[in-house]
Amino acid sequence: MRKEVPPWSIRGKVRFGQLYSGELDLAKGIAGSWEWTFKKLPQVIMDTVNGYRPEFIEYLKDVHINTFHVTFSNGFGIEAEKAQRECLRPFLKKCHQYNIKVIAYLDSVNIFWTSFFPDHPQAKDWLQLDKDGNPIHYGWLKPVPWRYRACLNNPNWINYQKQVIKLAIDMGFDGIYLDNAYLNRTACYCSCCRDKFKKYCREKLAKECDLPTEPNWSDPIWQSFIEFRYETLKEGLIEFRRYIKSANPELVFMFNALGPPTTMFPATDQTMRAIDTYALAKIADILYFELGFTFPRLENGRLISNIESLKYGISAGNGKNIAEKGYMPGRIPLTPGQVKLAVAEALSFSCTFNVYNFSCQEAQPMLEKAKIRKALAKYYGFSEKNENYYIGTEMIADVAVLFSRPTQDWYCNDREEHDYPERRGFDQALIDLHIPFDIIQDEAISQDSLSKYKALILPNVACISQEQIEQIERFVKRSGGLIATSETSLYDENYKKRENFGLARVFGVGCKEERFTPKKSEYGKGKVLFYAQNIGRDYWLKQKSGDLKSIKEALEWVIEGGASLITTAPKTTFINLLKQRERILVHLVNYNRDEKSERMIPVKNIKIQVKVPVRVRNVFLISPDFEAKQNLEHEIMHKEQDQYVKFIIPYLETYNLVIIKLL
Repeated sequence: MRKEVPPWSIRGKVRFGQLYSGELDLAKGIAGSWEWTFKKLPQVIMDTVNGYRPEFIEYLKDVHINTFHVTFSNGFGIEAEKAQRECLRPFLKKCHQYNIKVIAYLDSVNIFWTSFFPDHPQAKDWLQLDKDGNPIHYGWLKPVPWRYRACLNNPNWINYQKQVIKLAIDMGFDGIYLDNAYLNRTACYCSCCRDKFKKYCREKLAKECDLPTEPNWSDPIWQSFIEFRYETLKEGLIEFRRYIKSANPELVFMFNALGPPTTMFPATDQTMRAIDTYALAKIADILYFELGFTFPRLENGRLISNIESLKYGISAGNGKNIAEKGYMPGRIPLTPGQVKLAVAEALSFSCTFNVYNFSCQEAQPMLEKAKIRKALAKYYGFSEKNENYYIGTEMIADVAVLFSRPTQDWYCNDREEHDYPERRGFDQALIDLHIPFDIIQDEAISQDSLSKYKALILPNVACISQEQIEQIERFVKRSGGLIATSETSLYDENYKKRENFGLARVFGVGCKEERFTPKKSEYGKGKVLFYAQNIGRDYWLKQKSGDLKSIKEALEWVIEGGASLITTAPKTTFINLLKQRERILVHLVNYNRDEKSERMIPVKNIKIQVKVPVRVRNVFLISPDFEAKQNLEHEIMHKEQDQYVKFIIPYLETYNLVIIKLL
């Protein structure tokens, strides 16, 4: 899939931002769901109207941002949005003179009907309808009466959006960004959806079915309804991609499908909004994750980060670029320290952080704006100067954690476990223990893609197919390690309960036997550890050191040959291993900062051991925190022993990058 991505948009090359501005965006803010933002931050209004001005291009150049998106269409109608297009035309031309890529923002489902219907009266038939036939309003906090959602199953709405996309392409934009590219939590009951679902059921269930209204997670009709929504969202986005790429293959196509299950958008939202990140990642050129309030920080000593989401995205996109957006509650911009940490976190994956709307920053004190500008200039300038260390990287991972879509959709939702806590607990434990890991999807199991991992974790993966069971058995027999918990493999992929664990032979215990936990066993050449309880869930919710110790011991038991990374770094430091040809890259991010003073609490003398495939030429350290010397490579002493290279990081403020050059 990466070969289909325009070369300028690959991981390591893009430094992203956004600017919602112009009269059109002000109208959206007032008429939409942003009125509370403007009441709190009235200074934003003037800058929102006047954002597309030459001074802003100077700002972009100064902070080394080379790609950003601007408001092109918000759903007011083609004629009503004409002034916005004319405002953007000279601005776009000026950006291109400085080699800055500009992506046009369109709302994928938005209709502000008071201005849209007079120009497009037929659009009254394009709306999403509830089960009583009433139009569905847009609104996260509460429905906005003058803002409707159009239906992506309606071909007339798709054709209208293509007209708007063509206007953007003809103006010379470098890509198209569709916002709100997900379905409403409740079904659309318009005639297009009703007819399409009947056809879908005829093909899948050999009978026509009406759209259901109440969830029943084990019912084939409800399951077909959920899968139907996944498929129809994909179809709509694929149609947009096909149209854009037929005009110009070098245009970037991206959309906001919210991103992986996080604390802001839990598993239930993912299912009901038809967000299958793994499937949607195949359609986008850049994955856009709106991660909400998970801006990186410490909270009661616990690491709150986007590490899990970035790992999820790298796996889903097969290495595609990720632009992640985060903000504080109320969509208030991040502080200078938070911006620095968020950018560092993204850089540790060769990805980019989307600096949330620059117009909002105008509401901050002048000193704060200057600090944000300095932080961006320092960190994005560093990534630009050292771009060769961010392009063409691949993750190094010892362990794979299975994200099971059927388990999330049927099993977790049926039990109202809204954020799949068992998996999230294991993810957090691996981060805390500094074990390199990937998050993989069901498809990876079915395709026998496990051979590159030393161990597989099945965190209460209740729903699993017979084909996957056979692949896992082969993996363990060949010396792969396995950790599984609770009711793993007790159901098939359609949520039908088995008489026994599908993996009972591998576990060495059946579901009806007395289970002493943890149960250690061997199967073929591999080692297996089975927990009867949800230890990952316990760790996620309670953060007990005893649970972390037990998971650590389990990993030591199943991982043959030792982990790729051994370190004395504290839990407040994240270490990510990536590789290029003849290099291993060690990214270190320090999350330990005083939230009030914004002062980083540095980490000193971090001991690190990295497993290497060949002899090492030398080891260098670079960092944006070195101020004027940020692009200089500082050689550090190292020692090679037992397939490991050992060295000490003397000082970590926020972000360091270690380059291990191989012979």
